[in-house]
Amino acid sequence: MNNFNVMKIAPYALSLFLFIIVHSGKAQKLVDALENQGALVSYSFRDSSGREVKSYRSNELMMPASTDKVLTTAAALKVLGEDFTYHTHLNAHGPIEEGILKGSLVVLGMGDPSLGSGKAGALTAEETLTKLVEYVTKAGIKIIEGDLIADVSLFRFDHTAVPRYWPFEDIGNYYGAGVYGINWRSNEFTASFTGGYRGSLVEAKVLNMTLFDVNLKSFVRTCESEEEVIYMFGTPLANTIGIDGCVLEGVVRKERGSIPNPPWQMLNELKLALNAAGIKLNGELKISESFYKTKNGFTRLGEITSPPLKELVIETNLHSNNLFAEAFAKYLGKLHGKGSRAEEGAEVVLKYLKDELQLNVEHIQLVDGSGLSPMNLISSEFQSEFMHMLLSSKEIRLIQKSLPESGKSGTLKNFGAVYGLKAKSGGMKGVKTYMGYLSSKTYGLLSFSLLVNHFTGSNADLKAEMLDFLVDMSK
Repeated sequence: MNNFNVMKIAPYALSLFLFIIVHSGKAQKLVDALENQGALVSYSFRDSSGREVKSYRSNELMMPASTDKVLTTAAALKVLGEDFTYHTHLNAHGPIEEGILKGSLVVLGMGDPSLGSGKAGALTAEETLTKLVEYVTKAGIKIIEGDLIADVSLFRFDHTAVPRYWPFEDIGNYYGAGVYGINWRSNEFTASFTGGYRGSLVEAKVLNMTLFDVNLKSFVRTCESEEEVIYMFGTPLANTIGIDGCVLEGVVRKERGSIPNPPWQMLNELKLALNAAGIKLNGELKISESFYKTKNGFTRLGEITSPPLKELVIETNLHSNNLFAEAFAKYLGKLHGKGSRAEEGAEVVLKYLKDELQLNVEHIQLVDGSGLSPMNLISSEFQSEFMHMLLSSKEIRLIQKSLPESGKSGTLKNFGAVYGLKAKSGGMKGVKTYMGYLSSKTYGLLSFSLLVNHFTGSNADLKAEMLDFLVDMSK
């Protein structure tokens, strides 16, 4: 090589050398800051060709937290299609004669997670009730001789409403709500707690709705310093929810809990709405797991249709909606004859990853659709490869649209500005994760995964370290 070429190449070689030194320093700073405290760090970045350009312990199995939702939503889009909608049917079972339904009024659920939620363009609970009453009125029904029935037979109506591997302390809270054949109001309620005098018990007051046949047992106390969060402890179909934690004197706090029996809640609200419209119910409220199987004597009065899946997916990833993700997974499991347990839905997601994206799923473990379980195990190497392979799929347009944008939207709105960062975040106690796409001035578009597990320090400090690293990778 002549001197001219050496002189020509030298500045570029020096720039590359300095770039590697600087980036290695930032990466090492992140690793040292976390691993010196006993945390585990894993990351993997791939360029547009799929080549892993930067990694650390990328084959380590880690808890992915809510980044798991991207896998679930991608599978749902592929299997169901972006225009798929849920339908909740209102049926009359029996003849209608002279304004009298000589039988029962049946709400047949399809597992729509948006029913009565007002999310992603869905009707609110009040709008849904109004529409259902309108269907009954339009049919000329003034008296229902039989029962008002919620048919929840799509999924098992028992403890399997929540995944078996979820921590008990999560289940009573809104983000740990179960999935049922009929979901209602996002399967959640809001309660307020007003601190009294120091050490006193604080009453839980449900806001903006009546919670039917559920007793809130509050052990929340007024305390000097708000060191504890308020946690709700309950299980599917339970009649009592225990609440623990503390609130400062004179302070009003609001916390959301999970409705333990959403179909029953919906039935009670519908009964009141029918009564208010002058429609009399002579029978009882009932929940059935097999009523629809009779099939004979049904008259369809109307239906409530969910927003299309593409809108539900945006809500799921942008705002990290556990209920929506779990509902998708359970429906996929049921559709493929696997059953309605969370783990069976996760099997269908794994099949999608293996068959459609040609990924090796041998060493990863998925047990739910949302990532709330600490038993989910996946590597950053797998996640970055997943995001890279997704770029060639039909699902990529909607997945990219659903990912929060750094400093602008969803769960990354308050993360901080990182040029060209669109990613799903995840977090639970001791876990912080990011997976998505990052525009790098050096590498171009990067598909990446950044996972931290077993962290016991300050969440603010952890977030700052991860932000600094991603900012540096974008240069």
